[in-house]
Parts: sequence; C-alpha cells; structure tokens
Amino acid sequence: MVQAGGNVGVWPKALADKFRSVHTFEPDGDNYAALIQNTAGIVNILRTRGGLGDCFDSGAIDHIDPDNIGAHQIKEGNEFQIMPIDSFEYDDVDLIQLDIEGFEHFAVQGAEDTIDRCSPVICLELKGLGKRYGVEDSQTVDFLAGLGYKEATRIHRDVIFTRA
Repeated sequence: MVQAGGNVGVWPKALADKFRSVHTFEPDGDNYAALIQNTAGIVNILRTRGGLGDCFDSGAIDHIDPDNIGAHQIKEGNEFQIMPIDSFEYDDVDLIQLDIEGFEHFAVQGAEDTIDRCSPVICLELKGLGKRYGVEDSQTVDFLAGLGYKEATRIHRDVIFTRA
C-alpha cells in the first residue's frame, strides 16, 4: 500500500500489520525523524522523506499551525522532493491512503497509471484544503470518477473511493 502524510509513524505502523508492505511518505524533517524512530525495526515499512504530487518538483514546509504537527502544508522551496506515485512503477497496490493537507488532488493525478493498473481502494482526507492550491474537493472527486471510481463511504473527513 501507499500511504502519505506519514507524520510521526502512527498510521504506517498500524498499517504494517495489515499489508505486506507499506510505502510511506513524509516531507517534514522533524516528523520524518520521529517516523524513522517510531517505526524502527518494522521491516515492511519503506520510508521516504518527500511529498507526492503530479510531477517531479521540490517543496518546503509551511507550518500553518506550529502547535499541530499534522497540519503542515507544502509551499514553494527546496527542502524536499515532490514525486509522482507513478514514478515508483508499483505493480501491486491495494490501497492508497493520503492525508496530505490539500495536496491530495495532485497526488492522485500523479498516480493515474498506478490506479489504472492496480485498481486500489483510495482513501483521501478531503476537507477543503486544496483551495490553497486552487483545487476544490469536487474536482478531485470528479477526477477519480473519470478513472471509474465512486465514493463508497465517508468517515468524518476521510472519503473512501472504490472502482465503480
């Protein structure tokens, strides 16, 4: 599975019990260091410091709310690499879970080939933060509909999509 918004490792650690492998991404340097420490020794977690998007780029962290380590967003800069999921050429992805503070739309655009090839369940946190980047949540839903996906359920702000 592919998971982004690895934060300090809580979700990757929990998901490692459910999946053969978890590839997690976290762009914030401090969060990434905690993720490494908190998931040490868990051999089926592959960790990457970076962000997911629709193309190769670079970014920096905007500490929108310094007291909330899960609320950091991407801004222009050169602190880390942004990369498309498709660049990893996965051949067996069952789940894509993204909680990346408004950048979900670009990450699913960068996963179009993977989604087409693997038909994973897709879980996105959609809470309107894409507006910062000029994208409404409805555009992400429409993009996924164009790939044959429909909303299966919502759990708070997490929306789960499955192939229609």
